[in-house]
Amino acid sequence: MKVLVIIISYNAMRWIDRCLQSVLDSSVPADIYVIDNGSTDHTQEYIQKHYPQVMFVQSKENLGFGRANNIGLQYALQKFYDYVYLLNQDAWLMPDTLEKLIAVNRKFPEYGVLSPFQLQGNGQNIDVNFVSGVCAYQSNSRLINDLYFGKIEAVYEVPDVMAAHWLVSRDCLRKVGGFSPTFPHYGEDNNYAQRVLYHGFKLGIVPAATAVHDRDNRAKLTTKQKIYRNYIGSLVTLSNIHEPIHHSLLYIFAFFCVSSIRLASFAQLSYLFKVWCSYRFIRSNRNESKKDCAFLVYD
Repeated sequence: MKVLVIIISYNAMRWIDRCLQSVLDSSVPADIYVIDNGSTDHTQEYIQKHYPQVMFVQSKENLGFGRANNIGLQYALQKFYDYVYLLNQDAWLMPDTLEKLIAVNRKFPEYGVLSPFQLQGNGQNIDVNFVSGVCAYQSNSRLINDLYFGKIEAVYEVPDVMAAHWLVSRDCLRKVGGFSPTFPHYGEDNNYAQRVLYHGFKLGIVPAATAVHDRDNRAKLTTKQKIYRNYIGSLVTLSNIHEPIHHSLLYIFAFFCVSSIRLASFAQLSYLFKVWCSYRFIRSNRNESKKDCAFLVYD
């Protein structure tokens, strides 16, 4: 069994030792493939000096999360890895994380993407976004009930889960492919989840497996950041191959107008113009994502 852990680094000195060492300490041996997006804090030099066993790629530009990961995903296909694990630079594994996720995938191969329960950096609390999104009733109506009554199942199906910790099976990767180039930063994992479902696989979370995503002290979103997130949300909506694109266009137009009023900022409308100018590109990628192994090459 071959496992490749892919990490995208960008000014990662704060976390890089815990991140890389957690993979090296895993009960399941895994190769590590790092793509650096142009760090300015000497992350790349540090990795190459202190972790010579890591396969390291230096990007000439900041490719963002999706495009950079595609480099590693392409390598995984070419080298016939059985599993790929996408690991954020600000995240780390427990020694048995990979072992438990792979055991569940072998028993339930219909799950193309599996995530452990993602904890905050203190290791004592569940990640805020994880508990408010993935663990919410609308994501899986049985999870909270089962946790409370202590009758936990091996895996729970969810419509989406953040890609800070993703185990992706080779069968899923061969079918779904890589991340869409539509997304500059954020939204790539939401779109990928939609495509996983489109291609007949499931996404799941495994309560017995845990890992850390160290972001509990991040500041509250500014209005500018909220506007950008709304823009990313519009790209996710337009790229959703489960819905007719003309319905998505009408929804996005109404959403941007209402959002501009609610946030008291016409900057939102400039993003609407940006979406319109990129429409052909977005639609082309949307159509491409319906194909097997989209955005990657598989022979």
